[in-house]
Amino acid sequence: MGSPDFTMFFRRFEQAVDIRSFNKNYDKLHMAIAGYAGKKWTDSPKQQEALTEIAYNKGFKNITITEWVVPTRRLTARAKWGKRALIGHGAPARKARKAKKSASHRAFKIELVKDYVDKKYSANRIQRELKSKHEGIRRKELLKIIRRYKKQQIKKNPEKYIRKRYRKK
Repeated sequence: MGSPDFTMFFRRFEQAVDIRSFNKNYDKLHMAIAGYAGKKWTDSPKQQEALTEIAYNKGFKNITITEWVVPTRRLTARAKWGKRALIGHGAPARKARKAKKSASHRAFKIELVKDYVDKKYSANRIQRELKSKHEGIRRKELLKIIRRYKKQQIKKNPEKYIRKRYRKK
């Protein structure tokens, strides 16, 4: 009946969770086991085999085996290092929060730039002031904001104002 380690794990699982509440539904059992095991549950063929064997002996119905996909390098790094493995990649919820925050923060920076333009500060001085307030902004973006606020026309031949070696070829 399964590997001895898995049998011990299943006994602990039975003590924590009432498996009668699953009404002999294998899918519910599978989801509960995966949640209980946490990141240790990789849904590998050995784990599935042990679970199906135990589920069959307990009288569960509709036993299905999902196709196992070899974990990618990123997933194994996650298993090895935990939360630190994905720093920089971020979860979708964290990205959404960051995008929402950055949109309001960008509006705040634009308001600062507009105040400095009203005070007749040069672009260099505006950039220095923003940097001193730890609100740095890229030069290209800063100039776009200034031009939009001053309602300046876009130059007809922008290539004329770019050095030859920096022009697109």
